[in-house]
Amino acid sequence: MAEVLEQQFRRLKDRVDQVFTEWPISPESEREKRKMWTELYLLNKKYLDSKNQLKQKLIDEYEYAYPLMRQKLSLRPHVKRSSCIMGALRLLCLALETILFFPIFAIFFPLRWTHPILRSLGFRNKQLPYDYIPKMWANCAMFILGIQCDIEGWENVKEIYDEDLSTIALFEHSSFIDFIVVLARGGVPFKWIGKRGAFQIPLMGQMAWFAGMISIDRSNLASAKKSLHQAAHVIQHYKRSIAISPEGTRSKVGQLMEFKKGAFHLCLYCKLNPTPIIIFGAYHLWPSFHLFPSSGRVVLRFLKPVSLDKYLPNNYNDMLNDIYLVMANAMEDVPNSIFLPPTKMCIFLSYVSMTLTLCISGLIILSVVKLL
Repeated sequence: MAEVLEQQFRRLKDRVDQVFTEWPISPESEREKRKMWTELYLLNKKYLDSKNQLKQKLIDEYEYAYPLMRQKLSLRPHVKRSSCIMGALRLLCLALETILFFPIFAIFFPLRWTHPILRSLGFRNKQLPYDYIPKMWANCAMFILGIQCDIEGWENVKEIYDEDLSTIALFEHSSFIDFIVVLARGGVPFKWIGKRGAFQIPLMGQMAWFAGMISIDRSNLASAKKSLHQAAHVIQHYKRSIAISPEGTRSKVGQLMEFKKGAFHLCLYCKLNPTPIIIFGAYHLWPSFHLFPSSGRVVLRFLKPVSLDKYLPNNYNDMLNDIYLVMANAMEDVPNSIFLPPTKMCIFLSYVSMTLTLCISGLIILSVVKLL
């Protein structure tokens, strides 16, 4: 076992060094990096399971090389960066759009009180009036940011959407754009579970609360459990669908990070099949280490819901590993379209959206100044 593990480690290390030094940024290099990332995950799992049987020299060499291999397999954004002026303008318009939408979220908040009545009258979750407001904000944000989105795998969630069924969406998270894309183009009206820090962003955090999103404090176990119980209540009592990132936070390298257990506890507790979601391209447009976003293409891919039939109530570790591999393998099939520039129409609509946002904001400011 030790000899096999050592051979696999050395072969993978050589391949990682080769792809890091020789391969240009391209669909092929990204696919190869994602494939090797999955192999590294499996190798690390074997290493942890058999660490006690290995020689100390191999342990020292592996623990030195492992973080370096992960770093070399990190993705480099391939899109042509927007100029600082254009990126700053897009970010400014996104902030102004959020300010303009805040009164709408607040004024129409009482509409949420009508949702139980509307459900009793036969309205489905996708037909509830307040849920259209966050979707409108997300679609406007897509136009402002100049994001062109293609959908893949809709047939995997079509029944969930048509029959108004519940699911727990497990989405790969590597960019601030992720939740905007899923909210705008995901179809299913998800309620989101997000880290507490996101709810502390001025205005946006309050808007998320108005929309019924759920904050979770990962640093406080009791608070985290309370948030998951709140999510379970939303699922079981209101038949809503929940979206949560099993990684817990944005990936800073563009690859699928290790999963936290909370999402899988929720799936098994609610006995609800999870639906994995991959967002290709979002990391390249707005990674966590870039201040300003760029315009470009993304692909929103829905995978088949994972059946819970073979998992026992407390068997979340096996479920976690299985779903990680399902998502990691799906991420190896990188669509070529994310390497293409957005269409001229998409860019035109982005300019129009930014112009309208600036004009409306300017008119409101002038009106307020005149009143004062």
